[in-house]
Amino acid sequence: PSARTLAAHLAAARVEAKVDDDFYAVQCGKLLMNLTNAVNALSGEYIAPMLMQAPYRRVLAASITEAQAVYEASGVTPKAAHPRDATLLRWFVALLRSPQFFFAATVGRKLKGRGAGHTSMAQDLMAHRVPTEIDFLNGEIVRLGLAHNVPTPVNERLIELVKQAEATNTGSPRINGEDLAKAVGLSLGGRGGRGAGAVVLVAMLAAVAALAMRGPAAQSRL
Repeated sequence: PSARTLAAHLAAARVEAKVDDDFYAVQCGKLLMNLTNAVNALSGEYIAPMLMQAPYRRVLAASITEAQAVYEASGVTPKAAHPRDATLLRWFVALLRSPQFFFAATVGRKLKGRGAGHTSMAQDLMAHRVPTEIDFLNGEIVRLGLAHNVPTPVNERLIELVKQAEATNTGSPRINGEDLAKAVGLSLGGRGGRGAGAVVLVAMLAAVAALAMRGPAAQSRL
């Protein structure tokens, strides 16, 4: 049976199902959000506390930014699996890079009650189930980057760090945010000079976050 026929049967059984003609774009959108896996696995933190720490968010934002550049070079526009998630997908990097007080006031309050969760890759490291899916997540970004001459140094380094953890197989290396940022080549300094630009950014994100953080579906993507 066709995908649309299967979706119709599922809908009749009151199971939500959606058919999209551009499945690859949806896969790419899902992969962008799944890049949280490696950062969480290396941190050893629960997802919510990890995201409340700016250095981890900076690393994740850099990883996603590389992926976005790769997809742009390959002519693909990542797409959310559901329209209600489109705003979050579009603005996720901006939210990750937003000032701490703003992130805490918007995304942080939505993470309450989800503090005891780890990503699947983190769970695998902790359970000594190796290898992980790193080659299919960040590895895909690096492969596409090579194919389209787009540098992906942050993702390459994240892969190296995860593979080191796989090799020792002693669980998560529990790298703190500042050390992880340094390990992938990011500088956490130079935060001055934002001035009015930061005010504009916060104002813009305030409007966006009101939409992006609406409902449990948005929370489940973090």
